[in-house]
Amino acid sequence: MYDRGGDPMKSSVFLVGLLFSLLASPNAFAEERKLSGEITVSPLYVEVKGEKAKFNEYRDLHTGVTGDFGFQYEKGNYYLDLAGLNVGRKDQKYELQGGKWGSFKYDFTYDQIPHNFTTTAKTFYSGFGGNTLTYRPQPPSAFLPDTNFSSWSSFDYSVQRTQYAGGFKLDLFKPFFFDVSLSKEMRKG
Repeated sequence: MYDRGGDPMKSSVFLVGLLFSLLASPNAFAEERKLSGEITVSPLYVEVKGEKAKFNEYRDLHTGVTGDFGFQYEKGNYYLDLAGLNVGRKDQKYELQGGKWGSFKYDFTYDQIPHNFTTTAKTFYSGFGGNTLTYRPQPPSAFLPDTNFSSWSSFDYSVQRTQYAGGFKLDLFKPFFFDVSLSKEMRKG
């Protein structure tokens, strides 16, 4: 053997240190991963003078706390995005998207949308909000409802829409592709 002019003990320590660092980080030879995101918490103070239903016709703004979030993850050609808006409100929305660049992608969405018509509606019926509406006729008639508006019940007239959607797209066989999506909407109110 020939002498390279170095201390064999230093070389051994260097090799042991290099081996230890590779064992301590098993992803040393793996593809680069990127994870980023943000979380926002927002306190709200809302004072409405006038018609509250018109102010909140397609949204949910009331005093309290709400938040948004977004996270992105990438590894090589793969990606994943997750987002949430107005978390905990009647107009909240969540989205998940992911896939592999140039090969496939998928997405899922959950969205709630309120539609507030009025907060001062009145009815002579009882049982509103349920499956059976009844009213008490005003004597001497056996059919006509009570015409005294002050005795009628008040309620908030609104509709809550909830939408679910998802899809998958396959791009492997260019110029051909396969794309499928489904959605469902439910209404309450």
